[in-house]
Amino acid sequence: MPNVPRRRAELRVAILANRQVVGDAVALAIGQEPGVRIVVGSTQPTKAGRHARVPDLVVVLGSRADESTTAATAASRRRWPRSIIVATAESDQLEEGMALVRRGADVWLTRSQGVDELRSIVAHAVAGDLPVPPASVLAHITQTIREGPRQAGRVSGRLSSRETQVLGCLARGQSRTEVAETLEISPETVRTHVQHILRKLEVHTVQEAVAIALREASPEEPRA
Repeated sequence: MPNVPRRRAELRVAILANRQVVGDAVALAIGQEPGVRIVVGSTQPTKAGRHARVPDLVVVLGSRADESTTAATAASRRRWPRSIIVATAESDQLEEGMALVRRGADVWLTRSQGVDELRSIVAHAVAGDLPVPPASVLAHITQTIREGPRQAGRVSGRLSSRETQVLGCLARGQSRTEVAETLEISPETVRTHVQHILRKLEVHTVQEAVAIALREASPEEPRA
């Protein structure tokens, strides 16, 4: 029988905003979910807030004008490599969201998405799920990574058979809870496998790992 995911006893959320009033408003809006503990800080690195423990979820609310969103996203990824990072974009353009992913975001909210979408992400995080972009976005990530330096060695040669299965499920858009049910393992075991995958592939996000797997699974483009 598949393992039933256990609800987190507590979800630690860090909200980094370029304006205090915005951070406080978002904290009030998403803080109704049971078990959520929120610390509001600034997108400025020196004012990111005091965190007794590493946050499980980081929400970045900055501005494209002063580049505070991209800067805070990159700084958060360096500071908290295992945290889920949600960054806000100021448009519905895929390119802007992808720029945030390249800086370390796990997922982004477009201009047309509101606080209800953020509440949904928080609720899923409490349940132990990790947000994964749709297939179209994963395909775009693959294309952008093609333009960068190629990773040494193939995924198949660096991951165990179980880790490869986990990565394959994630590549199909499954959440961590769904991966646990598919492979009949616990959500905690899935989390451990994901950590090993990220370390072995030398990447920071699940999206990057999935993009590498998708790239290697794609047939080579014919040479002119």
